This record gives sequence, structure tokens and C-alpha cells, in this order.
Amino acid sequence: MGNKKIKISLDFEIIWKSIHGNLTDNEQYLLDKWLEEDHENRVYYAKAKEHLEHNKIKLVKADVPALRKALAIRKEPSLRKKLGLALFISVAASLILVFSFISFFNETDDKLFHLEEAKQTPIYPEPGKRQAVLHLGGGEKILLGEQSTSKQKIDGKFKKFLNLNKESIEYKKGDFNSDNQPSNQHLLEVQTGGEFMLILSDGTKVWINSESTLKYPANFGTESRVVELSGEAYFEVAHENNRPFQVITGNQTIRVLGTSFNVTSYPNEETTSTLLKGKIQIETDKNDTAILFPGNQAIYHPKKQELFQKQVNVEHFIAWKNGLFYFKDQPLDHIMEVLSRWYSIEVVYKNPEKKNIRFTGTLKRYSSFKEVIKLIEMTGDVKFYLSSNNKVIIE
Repeated sequence: MGNKKIKISLDFEIIWKSIHGNLTDNEQYLLDKWLEEDHENRVYYAKAKEHLEHNKIKLVKADVPALRKALAIRKEPSLRKKLGLALFISVAASLILVFSFISFFNETDDKLFHLEEAKQTPIYPEPGKRQAVLHLGGGEKILLGEQSTSKQKIDGKFKKFLNLNKESIEYKKGDFNSDNQPSNQHLLEVQTGGEFMLILSDGTKVWINSESTLKYPANFGTESRVVELSGEAYFEVAHENNRPFQVITGNQTIRVLGTSFNVTSYPNEETTSTLLKGKIQIETDKNDTAILFPGNQAIYHPKKQELFQKQVNVEHFIAWKNGLFYFKDQPLDHIMEVLSRWYSIEVVYKNPEKKNIRFTGTLKRYSSFKEVIKLIEMTGDVKFYLSSNNKVIIE
């Protein structure tokens, strides 16, 4: 049978009395228990408190028929409908606190203030932004992009080799010595909900996706150009015959002379390298090798320790750089993993089988999350809900 849930009626007068500081011990206990159980309850209480403290309120037990008649004269059908509702709030697995329906009237103008106005509404996640953190070594950091402020100043020694703007960072070409750069190794960190563009000192352009880092020297040496990537980035490598360019990920090294390619290498996921033009050589940490030509993609499975190639439409794999998400026959859990990096969301599946539903489609990267989930819901296979703490619930 299980434990039967207890229902306790909490009159709004308890909230009113708490604001005026004259609760009984029992009323205080009920209020405290209600506030502890749910974030929505605390949001509601804060809004009610703000209203009561700034307005002279007289509490009146709701006479629903009379209120409906009064509102009908005012021709406000939406409010009239709301007045017939009782607000039920479930609290964990032990208590259900039920608000008895109460209406408030302002003594000065008799305007209706009802509980529906204080309910929390879902806040849909916003898309990511162009933002990053530049780690200069020695603990020095610079906030880049939309999160930076005009008050932020860059020391003179950095200005000698850095150009910054809202969408990119550029290292100036030239010879630098230890006197004008505190640390040769820099790291650009793009956190969840961000992307950024970087121009290295040799002129190589790098677009870096969410939850990614790129480690690189402020100035390349005379013999080689080496960077280290975790996450995803698109490279347009400046051609130099005498200095090969290398990208090191967690389980492989990519060697190029001058080319354009995309690398996806997030922790605990397969690594994919997709070539647009030029030629690259891939070597895994198990000494497996592959040479890619334009239109080729190499995929390395870290668990299976296998490397294989296939021909692909490369535009699909650089869609993120061009402001799009492209998914072809991808399971929902993979799609939501990609979206979670961009929209900074946490996903919960009420039905784990939904993870395996496959989708194909293109989504605009800077669309609101509400628009994105509406497009997915049009398939009729899944429904999305936002919880009180803005987790994304899929059922």
C-alpha cells in the first residue's frame, strides 16, 4: 500500500501574518516546512511579501460567484477563468500543502491581486555567446567577448603581441623574447555556452566550440608549430613548408602543412577529424595511422582503440562554425549532449528509452531553446518540460 500522503491546508493568512510578525508556533512550523520543500514556494513567498509590504492589503475570503460576476462586468475572461482554480503544490513524498483560494483587494483602488500572478514561470535557456577566458600563465586571466567589460585593462606587455575584440583574439606576428611575454604557453578556455575565434602568431585561424580548450605558444618556435586541443575546433592553418603544424588531442596527433579541417575530441567520446582541403596525417597513441584527403573523415574509438575512415559531406561537420546544428540520424541523447554544451542545460529522461529515438534535421545555433525544442516536438515522439530549477525533462 505504501505511505498515504497527508494533505494540509495552508491558508494564505499565514503568509500575511508572517510578514507582520505575529504567527503562532504551529503556524510558523507549517510555513517553515512549506518553504523548505520547494523552490517554487520560496519564489512565491518572496513575490507575495514584496506586494504586501508595498501595498495596504485587506485579506478577504474568496466569494467565487461574486468575484466572477464582478469580473464579468469588467470583461476580463482570462482572470475570471483563473478565479475558479485552486492552487495545489506537491511537496516531496511526505506532504502536499494546499493553498485555499484567497483574493486580495487593495484598499485604495480595489484592484484584484491573485495567486496566479506570483507563480514562477519557466525561464527558457538562452543560446550561447562569443565568450572565453584567456589564461596567460602565472595565474593571469583575461575575460574575452561579451563577458568582458570596458573597465578591464590589459597590461602594456600584453598589448605588444595581443589584439582583442568582442569576437576574437589575435596574436601579432613577430619575434618575442622573455622580456615582453610572461609565459610562452597560453590557454584559451571556452566554457559551456560559449564559442570564440583565435588567430595564432603564424596567422592560423581557429574557431573553438563550447566546453573546449586550446593550449598554444604565444609565439611559435623556428622548427614546429604545436597546439593541444580538448573539445572541438575548426582550423584554417597558415601554409608553411618549413614548420609543420600539429594538433595534439587526448589520443592522437594530427600533422599538416597547410589545410582546413575540423577536430572533435571531447573526453570520453570518439575523436573525429574531418578534412575540407589540403592533406593531413593522423597518428593515434597506439601507432595507428591514416592519411586524409578532402572529404575524408577519420574516427577513432578510444574504448575499442580502432581508427577508420569514411567519405562525408564536410559541410555538415562544420555547421556549428557557420551558426547551425546539423544532425543526421542521430540519437536523442547525442543531440541533447550537443545542445547542453551550448544552452548550459541539464537533461533528465523520465523514460530512458527516449534516448534512442533518432532524428535528422538542421537547427539555427542562435535560436532560443524554446524554438529548438518545439521543432523536435513536432515529430510527436518526445515532449519537453522545464522543472522549477530549470532542468530539462524529457518524456
